[in-house]
Amino acid sequence: KSWAKKAPARQRLPLPRCLVCLIAAYMAQQGRLAMGLCVIVSFACYLRPKEAITLTVGQLIPPSSAAGPGYRFWGLLLHPAEHLVPGKVGLYDEAVLIDSERWLYPFLEILTLRPPATPLWPFSRRELVDSFRLAVTDLRLGPLNPSLYGLRHGGASEDLLHRHRTPEAVKRRGRWASDESLERYGKETRLLSELAKLPADVLSKARVANESIAELLLGNKTLPLP
Repeated sequence: KSWAKKAPARQRLPLPRCLVCLIAAYMAQQGRLAMGLCVIVSFACYLRPKEAITLTVGQLIPPSSAAGPGYRFWGLLLHPAEHLVPGKVGLYDEAVLIDSERWLYPFLEILTLRPPATPLWPFSRRELVDSFRLAVTDLRLGPLNPSLYGLRHGGASEDLLHRHRTPEAVKRRGRWASDESLERYGKETRLLSELAKLPADVLSKARVANESIAELLLGNKTLPLP
């Protein structure tokens, strides 16, 4: 036990937004648009992999713009009380606004055109993991050894790095109960060290994906990808 306390635990490192966009673009160009959207939503909302893959249409809540500008965002209702399955820390009805990546809204509207109990994504967790790993291999991201959990870490770290949210807002969005948990997930400098592991040509494609992700997912633009 003493050794375990002194030895650092295996870290899940954050995945930078530009690489998240590159992976999503790759999936879309491979005919897996829904998987690309899932990756972006997981990143933007700091979702755990299980939370993302088990979402239903009814958990994607549309805006109510007619009620005023304060109600203009889409949102996710995680672990609804009526499902009788609490979240990781035992809470129900955890809410996350999709107030960033607003270019997603037309895609989200299409996803809601089905019965509320329908799974939000038309694929299994196994299929998502396999597709993610294939993207990592083909895009030459192997030196980072990324995982789906890196999307949650990456979203929090990017918001802290670019000052998009305060640490308190990031903690609330990530549904972390303590500052210690936030420190484990919010690793701004790690974003830079992860990018330093990749060759310039990969980073160049990632930059294009980062700047043009909406056009890439809509099919209005393509990247020379494997």
